[in-house]
Amino acid sequence: MSRFRPSLQLVILGPALGLILIGGIVLYLLVLRTISSYADQNIRNTLDALLRGAATIADSEVDRQNREGDMNSLSYQLNTRIRLEDFAREQSVGIIVIADGVVDFATGISEDGARAIAERPGHDAGTGLYAASTHFSPWNWDLVVTKDAIDFQSLVGQVRAVYLGSTLALLAVGALVFFGLRQFLVQPIFGIAGEFAMGKSPTYRGIAELEHLSKSIGDMLATRQARQQEQEMILKSMSDAIAVYDGETRLTAWNPQYEKLNRYPPGLLKRGMH
Repeated sequence: MSRFRPSLQLVILGPALGLILIGGIVLYLLVLRTISSYADQNIRNTLDALLRGAATIADSEVDRQNREGDMNSLSYQLNTRIRLEDFAREQSVGIIVIADGVVDFATGISEDGARAIAERPGHDAGTGLYAASTHFSPWNWDLVVTKDAIDFQSLVGQVRAVYLGSTLALLAVGALVFFGLRQFLVQPIFGIAGEFAMGKSPTYRGIAELEHLSKSIGDMLATRQARQQEQEMILKSMSDAIAVYDGETRLTAWNPQYEKLNRYPPGLLKRGMH
């Protein structure tokens, strides 16, 4: 069984491409883990901002009540509900006012849904909804702002697209690096080896190290050809018939006397033949 011999492309480009692929996969897996937390935090920050807006409406009515010195807060609470209804419509959210543990006002959400949120500890929204709540002490209210989770799917999709795009960009860069290395490193080496196999002096010019390799091979071929010519001249000058074989009994050199003695047709003998 022949021993496995890795190719130059596998040795040089394999590790580089492998590291790039592993990096891209790790990045994508990390993204999948962080997308949900990032989107969830962004959603909750948005809800907190909306909740502050709703509380500001109630605060402004309390301030107006204090300025006017009216001890009856019912009209101001009614005006707050009207303004909260407009706010809920503009922001596409649900708003619940809970007084003494009972739903006193709800807009943008069904009555059943509002009651279910009011009954849960911490006014948790349950599945399919996001909710943020705060206690409004002047009127002993719990203000709850809710938003359908579907409304945030576009945000999640955008975040996913950004991170997926980053991963694909990394893989694209990896592909460019792979083909760049192949073009500027592996192909020249194959070219140098091909010219050497044909007995030509390599003519590569470009990367300094490969250019040095090309020149070294060219100098070696020139030295080899000079020695071969010298050997041929010595053989031709001898009167005896001489042939030279290598360790694998391949013909490497001979003189005309050897060819004439064995009556070989012209052109029959070739270097490398047994």
